[in-house]
This record gives sequence, structure tokens and C-alpha cells, in this order.
Amino acid sequence: MDFDESVADQLISACDEAVAVLSEQRGPRASVTGEALDEFRGPFAVMFQRNAAAQSAARNIVVGALENLTSQVRFAKTQAEQARQELKNEQAKALWHLAQDGFMAVGAEYVRARVLGLTFPGWFSESEVRRPEVVLPPMVFEPHVWATGGGSGTSSAVPDALKRASALFTEQREVVEQTCERVVRALGQFQASCSWALSDVDAFAPAVSRFNKDDRDDDEKLWWIADAFRTAGQGADLTVPIELSTTSLALAISPSEVPGETLLTFLATASPLEVEVASGNPEWVNPLASVPPERVAKWWAGLRGPGSKVELDASNGYSVQQRVLLGSAPKVFGSLDGIPALDRVYANELVAGSDIEAAESELAMLRKVAVGDPMAYRTEGRREFLVKEIEYLKKVRSGDVQLYLYDRGKSRIIEMIGAPDQDTQRVITYIPGTFTSRASFYDGGTQQISKYLVRWAPRTTAFVYKDGIFPGEDPYAGEQDNVRLSEANDPERGLDAGRQLASFQRGMQSDPLLQGTEQIGIGHSWGYQNLTSSEIFGAEYEKSISLSGAGMHEQWVPDAETQYMNYVYEGDGLYIMQDTGLVWDGKVPRAHEAFENHVYARPFGEGGLADDHTVIASDSQDNKKVLKDMQKLVKK
Repeated sequence: MDFDESVADQLISACDEAVAVLSEQRGPRASVTGEALDEFRGPFAVMFQRNAAAQSAARNIVVGALENLTSQVRFAKTQAEQARQELKNEQAKALWHLAQDGFMAVGAEYVRARVLGLTFPGWFSESEVRRPEVVLPPMVFEPHVWATGGGSGTSSAVPDALKRASALFTEQREVVEQTCERVVRALGQFQASCSWALSDVDAFAPAVSRFNKDDRDDDEKLWWIADAFRTAGQGADLTVPIELSTTSLALAISPSEVPGETLLTFLATASPLEVEVASGNPEWVNPLASVPPERVAKWWAGLRGPGSKVELDASNGYSVQQRVLLGSAPKVFGSLDGIPALDRVYANELVAGSDIEAAESELAMLRKVAVGDPMAYRTEGRREFLVKEIEYLKKVRSGDVQLYLYDRGKSRIIEMIGAPDQDTQRVITYIPGTFTSRASFYDGGTQQISKYLVRWAPRTTAFVYKDGIFPGEDPYAGEQDNVRLSEANDPERGLDAGRQLASFQRGMQSDPLLQGTEQIGIGHSWGYQNLTSSEIFGAEYEKSISLSGAGMHEQWVPDAETQYMNYVYEGDGLYIMQDTGLVWDGKVPRAHEAFENHVYARPFGEGGLADDHTVIASDSQDNKKVLKDMQKLVKK
């Protein structure tokens, strides 16, 4: 008989422990819930009360299921003991009958094998005791809801009361999760070692997982609520009710549920404190990302429109509310499409200080890595990278470098060369090539072409663009990662990059100072693939310039209104490789009828396969002829 009583006892013990834990938690949980609800007002208070009731009801269901399970296992254990006793009786009767019939003479070994092994054919080999069942039906819990869609008006609560409830819920949840996990493990062992009992308990594990997940979600939401009210009440007595706008509370709790238009309305009048509360949850910016840049641009301009208070100071005439938003959430508005370029640059100046602190903190930590540490060789490169980043960001903070976008964690950086104004005639979007990292910007190498053209083509603004990790880039130390070089020839990678670049252009052109300007795209190496892929997603350029461009995606079709130009050195390794057809399946600038090709030669003995490929993207004297030709094209 396959029924291990010790395993059954372990399951009973695990269930009894879980019932005790869940039951003992009821009183303290009800107490802190009541205290939290006593002064809690607003739609989230209603949700908290409803979800607390749902959690209590679900707890009762789980306790009932555990008690029922324990009862069934105990009964199965009794049945197993009875079955074993009956089998022993049958064995004794069988031995008696064998003796009576003279079969004992057959031999002790034969009898022992047949009788004690219960394999002897006949009426004594099976117990007549009915096999017990251990069954748990599905457990259905009431769903928990925390979404308000933004709400309106104000909410209030006692921050300390919410914090106490949140702390207790966290403590209880951790204990319950561990206790329920022991029950799940014991159930698995029971099914494996007690198969004589007919069991169907598969519903327990997913049900208790759902119970714990709902509890965890409620716990996290209450923590966000408590933290939001504590932030709103900073400097005040946190043992008395604090008021807070329901929209800022919703953004701190469930930002994805707040429509973008609701968020714009809120931000138009939000105080610095309300913005700080909302920005406590990093996902609060998601609704903004769903708003078209044209709509963001119109909304932003409206903040400076008739009726708005304007501060005419060093911030170049920002309205009071624009100053509030830029000062309270500069990282958000320094990266939001639809915010004018100069305003984004100002926001990123404000952010530079915190980015410098983050880089300096990491640098200090890495400097403690011992020389003999296995990762020392990696940290050395990272340290050098951070030193350069800090020096670069100091230039940003002082206004010597203009950043349209900067995100350290996602390797996003767009530097603006020149300042747009009412006289701006053209915009250059320059995309560097393979291996480009943020470090490529820190020493100024990536910006050479753009700076040259802005200097020699008046009324020009240029954006040096890198939005995300590039093929062959090592984002940790800013070095080359040859393992990732194959991404430069990956069609899907190219499409993703083009889609992002098209989004950038749409946001940039929403700037009143840049609307209607001539759009010039320049791409070096893989950067040109990025540029032409953006045309697949709606980007438009009057002039499209390839600097030894890698190639074009198979979906790309030239625009009849665009002038396409390809500049390349004859000794360029990529130019030579393009003859093989292995680069972008042969769909490359030098072989496409839409392009006017200009092939250059360097003096005998100079250059080389790699050097000829990189020099074309520089302002070196060796590249003088290309620079002059490009300048004429840009100004034409």
C-alpha cells in the first residue's frame, strides 16, 4: 500500500500551522485597517476598504480549504490504518488456510514470497476498504481594483496610520507566503508518497499564489499611498489628516490608469509639492509618453499664453507654471517629445547635477575594488568612462554643452549644436555609426561633422543623435563589443532604430522655432541605415547624406522629393565589402540609382581599410574635400 503516514502527518502539520498563522493575523490586521480608514477620504479610501474586505473574505476561504484538507488527510490516514489491519488479518487467514490444505510443505521461501509479498492469487490479495479521496475544489476570490482613472478633487488621510498598516501588512504577508509555500511542498510530497489515497489538490497552489499576489499588490499600493501622503505632509504633523489632490495620488499609485489628457490638465496647475508626490512613482511619466508631441507642444505653449504669469529672468521668460514643472521634474521634461528644444536643454542642465552625483558615487565605489579582484580589468574601463562622463556633464551643467536628451541607464544621448531661433533655416540630424557609445560624445569626436557644418552654414541647428544602444557598443565601459557587431546587419534591429528616429523627428519638428525648417539627415556607417529606416516610418528629409553608409532596409523606398548623396573613400573597408553583396543584401548607396556617388582618394600611402572609413566622419584636414562638398550641399 502506497501511503506514508509520516508524510501525511507533515501535511497535516503544515496545514495546521497555516491555519493558525492566517487566523492569528485577523485581529491585528482588522485593527490597523480600521485605524487607517478612520480619517481616510477619497476614492482610494473606498477601494482600500473594499479590497480589505475582499482580502478578509479570501483569507476565510483559504482557512476553510486548509481545515477541510486537514480533515480529509486525517480521514485518509485512518482509512490507511484500517486497510493495513485488514490486510494483516487476511494474511493470517491465508496462512491458516495454506496450512490446512497442506501447502506449507511447498517450502517456506515460496510461502514467504507469495504471502508476505501479497502477490498470491486469490481472494485475500486486495483489501476491501474503500480508497479515500483528498479533494480541494477551486477557490474563487473577489477581484481587487485600485484604478480611478485620475479622479478629481482632493483626498486625505493620516500618513502615520497608513504607514503602520502598510508595515504590518508587509510583515504578515512575508510570513503567510513562507507558510503557504510549506503547505504546497507538503502537498507535493503527499501526492508522491500517498498515492493509495485518490487526491485532486492541484487547485491549491494557484489559488494561494493568487491570494498572495493580491495581498502583495494591496500592500504595495498602500505603501505608495502612505508615502504619497507623507511626502505631501513633509514638515507637518503626520499624525493628523493631510490633504492631497486625487490626481497626484493616482499618479503615485496607478499611473498607467491616468489618461494623458488628465495628466496635462493636472500639471497645468500642479504645485511643486504635487509634482513631487506624483513623481514618487517613476512610471508616472508613462501617460505623457502616450500624448502626441504636437498636443504636448500646444499644451506647453498654452502655459506661457495669455493669462499666465511670466517670470522674465535668466530662464528666458518661462511662465510660473513652466518653472514649477521644469524645476520639479527636469528629467521628465528634458526628455519629453513636444517640449521645445531650448526648454529641454534647460531641463537637462538642471538634471546634470544629480547625474554627476550618481556617476561620482559609482566611481568612488569602483575605486575600492582591489587590484587582484577578477573584475578589476572591467572596472578599470568603467572608471575611465565615469571620469570622462563627469567632466562632460560639468560642461552640461555650466551650459557649455546642450543636451536635448540624456539617459545614463539606457545609453540615450542627443546633443544639440547651435541654438534655434526665429531665423533658423535648416536642421541637421546626424547619426554616428557602429561602436558609438556615450563615451564617443565625451571627447567630442562624434560631434565634429555637425559642429563644422553649423559653423560654416549659418542659421543651422544640428542634433547629434544616439537613442539607445548601438551595434558593437559596450555600454558599460564605452568600448567596442565585437560580439554585438552583427547587429549592424540585423534588419529587425534596423527597423526598431528607424522607428525611434522617426519619433524623434516628429517631436523635434513640433518646436515652433523648428517648424518648416529644411530637414537634412546625415548618417555615418550603420547610422545611415538608421536614417533611411526612419523614412519607412514617416520621417522626411530634403537632403539625405551617406558618409560611407552601410545600406538600406529591404522595405526602404527612396522619396522622390529627397536628394540622396553618398560620400566615401575608395580605400574604405566597408566600401570594398559592399561589392560582395553581403552587406544589407547589396542594397547599398553605391549601387542604388537614387544616389549621387562621390568617391574620394587619399594621397598614396595614407589611410587604410579602417582609417578611410572613420576619417570621413571627422573634421580632419585629411577630410577637407569631403567637408567642403558637404558644406556646399547643405547650404544650397
